[in-house]
Amino acid sequence: MVETQKDLADILEKNQIVTMTLKACPNCVKVLEFIEKKGYAPKNIDAATSDGAALKKTAAEILKAEGVPLVFIKGRFVGGCDKTTSEGVFDTYMSKAPSTREEIERLLKIRK
Repeated sequence: MVETQKDLADILEKNQIVTMTLKACPNCVKVLEFIEKKGYAPKNIDAATSDGAALKKTAAEILKAEGVPLVFIKGRFVGGCDKTTSEGVFDTYMSKAPSTREEIERLLKIRK
């Protein structure tokens, strides 16, 4: 799990928007379309792949988040589809400065 946490921290640090989705999930499709309509191309992690499933499981356990999609903006966990697409939420997260590596590691409970 430690490597998976660090892998996830690397992904969150390097990408402005990260989503964890499943192709057959209607809310996943909805949140991806919403983000794309806003003019962004998120780093999407397919939770159906073995690596994606491991990353999603790690994030879900740490954040106590169930299901998909899981959305992160600038290193911060936003939530799922309903929260991300709620009026003003996406733009508020996008207006913030990116999280530092230390803040991301704190979010993911990585101990040094």
